[in-house]
Amino acid sequence: MNPTEEARQISQVIVRLLTKFQTASYDTVEAAVEDALAHYAETRPRDLVPLLVEHTATATLASSTRTCNSGSSDMPEHLHVR
Repeated sequence: MNPTEEARQISQVIVRLLTKFQTASYDTVEAAVEDALAHYAETRPRDLVPLLVEHTATATLASSTRTCNSGSSDMPEHLHVR
């Protein structure tokens, strides 16, 4: 996968996650995606990276939603759902 196509697919991941986590801010979703993308920075081949990023960011946002709803404040600020 070329870098342009990967960037396009990552943008689509952000849009899907914003739809799925409607109470999350754009910055929160973007941070979760960027953190997941950094985790897979050295992964080769790159073809499955957008799918892996979406899965990882979804888990992070879902966990953040549960944590914020339970009142815990040990989650990093950039992952809090607003």
